[in-house]
Amino acid sequence: MITLATILAQEGGQPQSGGTPAAGTEQPGAPATGQPAQPGMFEGMAPLLLFGVVIVVFMFFMTRSKKRQENEHKKKIEQLETGARVMLTSGLIARVDKIDRENQEARLLVDEDKKVHETYNIMAIAKVFEEKKSSVKEDDK
Repeated sequence: MITLATILAQEGGQPQSGGTPAAGTEQPGAPATGQPAQPGMFEGMAPLLLFGVVIVVFMFFMTRSKKRQENEHKKKIEQLETGARVMLTSGLIARVDKIDRENQEARLLVDEDKKVHETYNIMAIAKVFEEKKSSVKEDDK
């Protein structure tokens, strides 16, 4: 005989008569015995969090190396002297004739034979060449 209590028990509801649910049925809110557990709220976020940590570490090292390069460049510019051979960011190679540190400008001798001078911003200097003294004289060439 099918009663209202057995129908409600099969649908997952509670019988109103206070009886026990039919065998093989589970009460709502009870853990399912035959089904795999549902993933937690943060369980699927692990790859995303790992990716975020990698990005943060990558950005940290990039800004750190850029600051180091800027400090090295600033140090070279501060040690710049008249007569030094330099290369600009455009690739032009010239010799420093005069340095105006207040205006951040350097007067460069572009062509030594024709005495051509140009004025550039100090920050345009990309590289300072080390002058090596040669034992060979120009007369011996």
